[in-house]
Amino acid sequence: MGGNAFHGQDLPTPRISKELYYQVRDDVTKKLKTLFTNVVVPTEMPSKNDFGDVDFLVAGPKGPVTDPFDYEGQELNIKIALGTAHGFTSKHVERVMYFAPEMFKWQTFQLQYASAAKMIGSMLKPLGLTFDPDGLHLRVEALDNVNMKKSMIFLTKEPREVLSIIGLDTRLLTRSFRESTEVFEYLANSEIFNPAHFSKRLKDGDWVKRLLPSYVPFVQAWIPEKYPETQTSELNQWYAATRHELKDKVLAMYPSKAPEYYEKRGAYIKNVEEQRLRELLKPVIPQGEEGWDPNQLQPPIMGQQIPPQHMNIAPGTYIPVTNTPLYLEPLPRTPPHRYRFSAPHEKMSVDAKLLCLARWTLFDDDGTPYLATQARKAFDMDWAGSKAEDKDLVKWAKEMWWPVWKRQCRVNYDDMWKKKFEEEDRNAV
Repeated sequence: MGGNAFHGQDLPTPRISKELYYQVRDDVTKKLKTLFTNVVVPTEMPSKNDFGDVDFLVAGPKGPVTDPFDYEGQELNIKIALGTAHGFTSKHVERVMYFAPEMFKWQTFQLQYASAAKMIGSMLKPLGLTFDPDGLHLRVEALDNVNMKKSMIFLTKEPREVLSIIGLDTRLLTRSFRESTEVFEYLANSEIFNPAHFSKRLKDGDWVKRLLPSYVPFVQAWIPEKYPETQTSELNQWYAATRHELKDKVLAMYPSKAPEYYEKRGAYIKNVEEQRLRELLKPVIPQGEEGWDPNQLQPPIMGQQIPPQHMNIAPGTYIPVTNTPLYLEPLPRTPPHRYRFSAPHEKMSVDAKLLCLARWTLFDDDGTPYLATQARKAFDMDWAGSKAEDKDLVKWAKEMWWPVWKRQCRVNYDDMWKKKFEEEDRNAV
């Protein structure tokens, strides 16, 4: 309640003194431990002199646990343990947390010293690491700007390991600090601390509004007084360098995560390159009837499948490749209308043309493109994986669109009549 449950009302609700707070904390902790395996009161800031309430985290009920959980029975047990007739159950109350017992240490860490972990999380975020309810995650660089969830790689939910990563001892996990300024000094000794980070954050009004009251003095007074000459001009360079160092450090600590990181990173880089190449090729594909010749020679058609043919092509021409045979399965009978080569529909998009071009394009081990003898149906467009140079891909897209379309046009014709003949045969039965 934070002492605000009866704010603005006439009922006098004085805050709890430090002495009474400790007395209630210790007494109730002993009683709750008879009911729960895990009981803790997150440590408050040492300089705090009065309190609105006492917050307990509990997990792991002792005794048999039923499914569904016996909330009413657990409520009664707590009343008996605390010696009170008052109390009620609520299965969903704002700010009341639910977590599995194995997450108890992590949740406790998140709340220690008035949620000091939020200050750590603020410093970690621009450095490629993220806190969430499940633990600490490493984010794949650049991918996190596109897909945050997909970029995250789980590292640990052990608080001691997290503190080790950022160069801090374990005092945050115990009641080791006597003054709030000691907590501030502790955070400032972290390897990820940079006063310029908080100078920059102070310019964000929304961030300041969300700032925890216990850490307002840290950000608005203690840091400026301790580091009066702070400049933010080189902060982004520091972010980049420190992010790289932290990434190397955590992958050395968790080597099993390295393959996942580099696989995701590689896939992202390849995807960026693929998008670049697609945008490079689309403008050079002939538009409308540009370059179309209805009298162009058709590719030789084979009735049995043969391997795709490619050859060493002299620089400056792809003409020999256009003679690559086209494999077509024979139709059950002769269509009543002869095949005629025609230009694509005027509404055929450039994306559809690029996909059509990719359907008929193969590459040898050196990145040289050549025509397939058969249209690929289930495939992923992968210009980035071709090893071909930009100039060769541009030349291919510009010169080979019409030879490719000749093949696709004939395949479309055969597919249309194949479906019609199949329908006629079904109706004849």
